[in-house]
Amino acid sequence: MEAPLVSVVIPYYNGARFITRALDSVVGQSYGTPEIVVVDDGSKEDPSRLLERFLDSGRVRLLRHASNRGIAAARNTGVRASRSEFVTFLDQDDTWLPCMLEFQLAGQARAHRDVGLFFADVGEGTSDGRVRKLETRGRIPSDLNSLPREDQLRALFVGNFIPLISSVVRRECFDTVGLFDERIRGGTDDYEFCLRLAEHHRIHYLPETVAVHWTHGENYSANLERLLSDSFRFLTELAHRHSSLLRLLRPRLAQLHLDLAKYHLHEGNAPEARTALEESLLCGGRSPTLFVVLALSRLGTLGSRMYRARRSLMHRRA
Repeated sequence: MEAPLVSVVIPYYNGARFITRALDSVVGQSYGTPEIVVVDDGSKEDPSRLLERFLDSGRVRLLRHASNRGIAAARNTGVRASRSEFVTFLDQDDTWLPCMLEFQLAGQARAHRDVGLFFADVGEGTSDGRVRKLETRGRIPSDLNSLPREDQLRALFVGNFIPLISSVVRRECFDTVGLFDERIRGGTDDYEFCLRLAEHHRIHYLPETVAVHWTHGENYSANLERLLSDSFRFLTELAHRHSSLLRLLRPRLAQLHLDLAKYHLHEGNAPEARTALEESLLCGGRSPTLFVVLALSRLGTLGSRMYRARRSLMHRRA
């Protein structure tokens, strides 16, 4: 049987509320249906009946882990099982727009062969159905596509701007840099993988919204403390592999500690917020936002309420 051009890997874990919406968005692609691999990562319920119409059509393969091993392990199982030249990823609670594959594959056809990963914009969907542009944790340089690979790596080190759900990866990159790091259970395995890929391959940005990240109370990425738990380690390791990144390490760690402080303040944990702010200051953090968050953290519960009100106002304006 001829190998497909593109595969999509979808990790699944107790996602009955969302998975059919995600799969419908893949099946409904204008490009045509790719190879689809769903990896059940030890869910409490058997998703077979839920996915029956997809499995019966032959469009979806369902693989299972006997126990929960984490999203990185599920992604790796899907990559190993896929057969295509390009591999894409979609989380169980997110969706693609119908143009995703057509737009991305057209983009890769025009790009140079040394590009290993293509990514595009993602919208943020809310429970009331509204979609706005998702704010990434890093700024995409306006000249990213023309930058030398080393400069692309530095830009990505300073802030993560690659949404995995809008990315297409050449299979050969997995041979070069390996799979996702299964030690990372906090949710930043995608960022660590993209950094590792950018050490050896170019990345390419396509300015088009092709996917929607839906926010809700069950998002894996909602707990920022868990999300950042491994980032301090792998960013430090990366900086020590590339001397050009060492001068950027302390400011990067300062920003991560500030992000963690804002998360704790939002959650009403003022003492934890102050601890994270102290770490940010020790790393040289001096931004105006840091001192605003520090002042609010000293107000305890009132400061947390004020911070949440400020964030809510900013979201309504966005």
